[in-house]
Amino acid sequence: VGRIPGTAMPPEWAESGARLGFPLEVEFTDEPCAEYEMTKERLLGNGKIQSVEPLNEPAFVSAKGQETVKVSAGAYGYELQQVEAQQFKFCF
Repeated sequence: VGRIPGTAMPPEWAESGARLGFPLEVEFTDEPCAEYEMTKERLLGNGKIQSVEPLNEPAFVSAKGQETVKVSAGAYGYELQQVEAQQFKFCF
């Protein structure tokens, strides 16, 4: 986790520039995203907006011991870019 330039992350997230890596498994589902606010995210593009579901609860060890990271479901979008080549734009 860390600040990524050009993303929709709120400015106060990861202000220090520090990064924390942890394993996170997700499933890109075929289900439409039910979260209204996520369907309005302009960086997901203008195509279909589908759900991304976390499959595990990542954890890391800090001075406080093992801590679990709460991960919420999200969304991804895709758009067909070139019909002949079946090339898609994929954003999440």
